[in-house]
Amino acid sequence: MAKDWTPSSWRAKPVMQMPDYPDPATLAETEKRLASFPPLVFAGEARKLTRSLAEVADGRAFLLQGGDCAESFAEHGADNIRDFFRAFLQMAIVLTFAGAQPVVKIGRIAGQFAKPRSSGSETKNGETLPAYRGDIVNGIEFDAASRIPNPERQIMAYRQSAATLNLLRAFAQGGYANLDNVHQWMLGFVAGSPEADRYRALADKISETMAFMRAIGIDAENHPSLRETDFFTSHEALLLGYEEAMTRVDSTSGDWYATSGHMIWIGDRTRQLDHAHVEFCRGIKNPLGLKCGPTSEPDELIRLIDRLNPENKAGRLTLITRFGHERVEECLPKLIRAVEREGRKVVWSCDPMHGNTITLNSYKTRPFERILAEVQAFFAVHRAEGTHPGGIHIEMTGKDVTECTGGARPILAEDLSDRYHTHCDPRLNANQALELAFLVAEAPEEGACRDGASEGPGGGLTASRPATVRLLRRSVNDASGPAGLTSRSVAIILRRTGFIEGSVMLPTLFISHGSPDIAIAETPATAFLRQLAGTMPRPRAIVVASAHFEADGRVLVSGDAKPETIHDFGGFARQLHAMRYPAPGDPALASDIVAELTSAGLPAAVANGRGFDHGAWVPLILSFPAADIPVIEVSIDPARDAAYHYGLGRALSGLPRRDVLVIGSGSFTHNLREAFPRLRAGERSAEVPAWVEDFARWMSGRLEAGDVEALLDYRRQAPHATENHPTDEHLMPLYVALGAAAEAPVAAMLHQSRDCGVLAMEAFAFSEAA
Repeated sequence: MAKDWTPSSWRAKPVMQMPDYPDPATLAETEKRLASFPPLVFAGEARKLTRSLAEVADGRAFLLQGGDCAESFAEHGADNIRDFFRAFLQMAIVLTFAGAQPVVKIGRIAGQFAKPRSSGSETKNGETLPAYRGDIVNGIEFDAASRIPNPERQIMAYRQSAATLNLLRAFAQGGYANLDNVHQWMLGFVAGSPEADRYRALADKISETMAFMRAIGIDAENHPSLRETDFFTSHEALLLGYEEAMTRVDSTSGDWYATSGHMIWIGDRTRQLDHAHVEFCRGIKNPLGLKCGPTSEPDELIRLIDRLNPENKAGRLTLITRFGHERVEECLPKLIRAVEREGRKVVWSCDPMHGNTITLNSYKTRPFERILAEVQAFFAVHRAEGTHPGGIHIEMTGKDVTECTGGARPILAEDLSDRYHTHCDPRLNANQALELAFLVAEAPEEGACRDGASEGPGGGLTASRPATVRLLRRSVNDASGPAGLTSRSVAIILRRTGFIEGSVMLPTLFISHGSPDIAIAETPATAFLRQLAGTMPRPRAIVVASAHFEADGRVLVSGDAKPETIHDFGGFARQLHAMRYPAPGDPALASDIVAELTSAGLPAAVANGRGFDHGAWVPLILSFPAADIPVIEVSIDPARDAAYHYGLGRALSGLPRRDVLVIGSGSFTHNLREAFPRLRAGERSAEVPAWVEDFARWMSGRLEAGDVEALLDYRRQAPHATENHPTDEHLMPLYVALGAAAEAPVAAMLHQSRDCGVLAMEAFAFSEAA
């Protein structure tokens, strides 16, 4: 928890944009009732969103955030929610394909009720009343009774948010988000657009790719990720009493989360460093947004970033810029340069709506051309600065409203009165929103982003996707393609490039690391490890359960950002002792793993000062010699049995879906009393005793048969178990890798050899059934 922070510490700070309730006792009673209600979202969902936004911050994903300016009680209904969700998914598929990146989908929905106002009052026909601050505060009708702030409206907002979330979860996970459906909706838009010829090329490429996927067996029936999607909610945290009431402590981590939405943001009018809104948001663990307008200055922004994200955790903070189309080049570069100079990890997102509002025929509106111009300027500045334009944040609806002028089906000033339904600010209608996605997607190529990542929308969007499809087609049909590319591995590649999300897992691995000197010797296992990384997609992080990292009674997870290389052996060549593996750690991921282990009932803690033992760095220096992928170690417990370590693996089973490679590093057989004399004598090709072969054959057979029950009882059932493993610790990492793969894992032997006759060097990959 943040220092000197409580969910109510904001009350001692100056506060802006809060309504003046005439009955404080009724307000307090309402907040007390809200505090007893169930959470709307859960801490684990918020952590998942933070991880997804970390991918955006690192240039490997794109953020699409959008929805109502202000939700209303009157317009709440299943059809409106469905139409918004449908339009939003169509935008996402266009941006996903064009950018060759996953799109993180966050709605301004299920909580976006309160609105800041430039004035606290409103005057009409000589009568002055309190300003309308959103349905959660007061009514939009211009009469004295409606404009009185009413705490009971917070209860109504909570119940509407709960109903909306229930329907959104059903749409996202129940089949409505099927990629085939979204594709057909998108084709319908293209066919009916006056700009059909302009958009058809991109639509045809998406159609071609989907036909190819179906041809190789990747469809919604056998890959749930094609019929499901992750969808998150967000809103401006304006009404702090409501937010405090909905803030709960997470039982697994002890951290505080705002359970009113997955992500909340601080508005441009309430971002004062020493005021209440910053104070409240600094103490919760949800991902946060911070609006940055023309008055944002670099030094102030750095202080705000440090207050809101003192750990500099990627995915924690999204900077949402809103300057107006003519001021982007003036205001944005100095902020980017300050953030880059100070090394702060943020997501950059463009809100092209709020700075481009004008009045026509007495209606507030936003010209589509100005909205597009701000987005294009945002991408151009990021290209010039060499940074990642992470996303867009728009106000939109799934309905055919007439609130923003322009677009391919142009809305003129005289059309605004036809269907002007907004309760606050003008929104893009469904066609304008999807048109914006196509126009962002077709921007000309301007070069690549840092780290060789695809630039994302606005620069070179369509260049990489056809090449990916050609590679996959050639790989499946031509022996010259990557070896062993099955429909499942194609699915992994398609997920990595953004087509499908989440449910196609990386395999987990068990590696026999053998003697430390395989790092410098020429053995069959050495040759295998050198080519291992080329057989799978590049992971974003590696978690190693090593036989040489032991802890009693709890699981320790290495948490250093720059771990040392440990030489935990003696009697080997000086060259081996001089080797270093300088891979970074990942403290944020380590903390997430501890939380997940604790949630699974396993006592766990971060181990600071823990370096890489040879069970980790020896195989990794051969397989991933660049040492540019973050590595974390997880301990085993030498006093616990195979079932315990299989359960430990099950608790880590979410990691492969997040592109984290889980490796169990131990030894298939490990009798050092027999191995050391042969090793010292240089007898690496010594005769293999029958007791080694019998044990290895039994273990391999049970693994390939998926007989987990027998494997957990290996001490009693396997032949010569005691001779091959006088102690258990070097076989336990196998069970961690096995459990981390799937509930019913499929095993594939990757390597088989013998070192010094008695060290079986088998390696296995474990995965879920195809």
